[in-house]
Amino acid sequence: MAITKILNIKESEGRNPASHLKNALEYIQNPDKTEECVLVGGINCLPDTAFEQMEETKNIFHKTGKRQVKDR
Repeated sequence: MAITKILNIKESEGRNPASHLKNALEYIQNPDKTEECVLVGGINCLPDTAFEQMEETKNIFHKTGKRQVKDR
């Protein structure tokens, strides 16, 4: 059974602003919970490069502070 949640992930104070985003992606792609990442997918991004692609998009649109992601 799939479970979804909507969370606002904010920037980390005193660290890389996107560290919470990176931690969330690592948790979501946990091989122990996703049958070795078979159950991981994405829309308009690849799971292996999702963090880098999201960071690049945020930089292009000058959205690097405050809310880092709206997670479902």
